[in-house]
Amino acid sequence: MSIVDRVLSTTQRCGHVLLVEDDAEVRRAVRRLMVGQGYRVTEAGTTAQALVALSQEPIEVVVLDLHLPDGSGLDLLSRIGTAPAPPGVVVLTASDDGRDMREALRRGAEAYLRKPVDALTLEAQVSLALTRSRVPRAQAAASNAAAALETEADPAELGRLLQQLPLNLASQLSHAWDLRHVETGAHVRRMGESARQLALALGVPDAAASRLGRVAMLHDIGKIAIPDAILTKPGRLTTEEFEIMKRHSELGEALLNGSGHPFLDLAAKVARSHHERWNGTGYPDGLVGEACIWEARLVGVVDVYDALAQTRCYKPGWPRERIVDFFAAERGKSFDPEMTDGLLSIVARLELVKSQHPDPLSPDAVSVVRLKVEPVSRWIAAELDGAGSSSVPGVR
Repeated sequence: MSIVDRVLSTTQRCGHVLLVEDDAEVRRAVRRLMVGQGYRVTEAGTTAQALVALSQEPIEVVVLDLHLPDGSGLDLLSRIGTAPAPPGVVVLTASDDGRDMREALRRGAEAYLRKPVDALTLEAQVSLALTRSRVPRAQAAASNAAAALETEADPAELGRLLQQLPLNLASQLSHAWDLRHVETGAHVRRMGESARQLALALGVPDAAASRLGRVAMLHDIGKIAIPDAILTKPGRLTTEEFEIMKRHSELGEALLNGSGHPFLDLAAKVARSHHERWNGTGYPDGLVGEACIWEARLVGVVDVYDALAQTRCYKPGWPRERIVDFFAAERGKSFDPEMTDGLLSIVARLELVKSQHPDPLSPDAVSVVRLKVEPVSRWIAAELDGAGSSSVPGVR
């Protein structure tokens, strides 16, 4: 096995999960699920047992209850976060207290799930937490491997390593996206093609436009870590719920950042900034005008167009005429004038993209059930291989 394959294999094996739960029946059910997916599982019924397990073995993911017989899961979460290479933490609790959710996320939890939880959601969140916990380890391994390769004077092997590792990490993230089923594959493909079409209309060369389309496909990957109760809530989000929803931009950046690969570095910046607005009313940084990078402004405009055009569990789709009027009114306000003009010049092409990639589920079905549809990872991986409400209505 080459050194490249050894490094990449560290991101492909199922990991070691510590299950911290005082209810034996819940422990049995979660253990059965995790073992069935190939994970190694260690159990703990108290915080004391959990701390012993964490001190004795390398744990990559902790599935954590908040209410334990000898202490608070939140306190344990804080202690876990001080470790040099902390594991990812998925909170699994019966608590419906919004304060617990906010505090768990503030202290570093990857996700907050309420009991009872469906197996698919738990599996997806553990997969995501595993991926995030392995990113720094994989990057360190890649750095060590690169140093070894330089010593061995094998630049071809070094180049292969540096090229394949970030793409492998992106593939894992998109696989977690599939399990979480945040968006349909149709939405992701519409975003990719629509961003490419707008870039071409603005004079971007074909290769660079295609690259930006691939970047656009990852713009909302941070939503993997947002609770279902918020993602699928019909109607307006409360102020507190919207604050949690807004975290997906920063979470997306964290998931994609740090590889040193130009594609993923750009995708991380777009994930963070695609909800910024020309007049500074966006999030998370309130950037004004060209302080937001050009690629994020382009993806943001396309994202708004697609969100307004599609029916979602929290809103009906808008007709084409209403969308055009909206963008004309917001030109130079919410949206970059250049982007707006370009978008309005290709509305017919965007409508064609919409007709070619319709959402596979009916609006009613989308709001009440998550079904497995055409995998997002298949499309993202193929592209990679080739290379409350917000201030805008209907957009989360």
